[in-house]
Amino acid sequence: MKRMIMAESASVKAPLMAYVGTFSSPLRDVLPTQVDLPPGNGRGIHVFQVDRATGAMTACGVYELGTSPSCLTLNAAGTRLYSSNETDRVGESKEGTVSAFAINRTNGQLSLLNTVPSGGAGPTYVSIHPSGRFLFVANYFGGSVAVLPILPDGRLEAATDIRKDAGTVGPRKAANAPREASRSADTTEHMRT
Repeated sequence: MKRMIMAESASVKAPLMAYVGTFSSPLRDVLPTQVDLPPGNGRGIHVFQVDRATGAMTACGVYELGTSPSCLTLNAAGTRLYSSNETDRVGESKEGTVSAFAINRTNGQLSLLNTVPSGGAGPTYVSIHPSGRFLFVANYFGGSVAVLPILPDGRLEAATDIRKDAGTVGPRKAANAPREASRSADTTEHMRT
């Protein structure tokens, strides 16, 4: 299991649900060199009902995805769930995908709204802008981050901005690094005399 998030209805009578993103087995639409090999034992997004009194979780379903929906995020109302799908074979540019789901407020089950390219390969993290209007996705294999608009019904539009790391890796030595041990010892001795 990769990550768990919980959705709670405004009504106390509605169930408290937990959603667990996983590395899928078998993997589909991924290269054989996928980083998470051997694959996980998840089958997609696992759904649990949480007992409000004891915290005990009872499995109540799986939304099956073979693309390792490992990172999940909920909108503020708890009515939409978004997943990063760690695939890297979609389209000509071999991108990953992100999916949008509607949450059934009665039983917590998921319904797929849509799936779109993530703006790079191997999306591993998703978060929602505080306005609720944009989904951010970090693409591990692709070395990029993307912004995807969230439509009023919760579906995702194609990325409107993609930034790929194109610079060199930052300084190779810290600007304020401590001096070498032998030099520090000489300085300390000099300061005592």
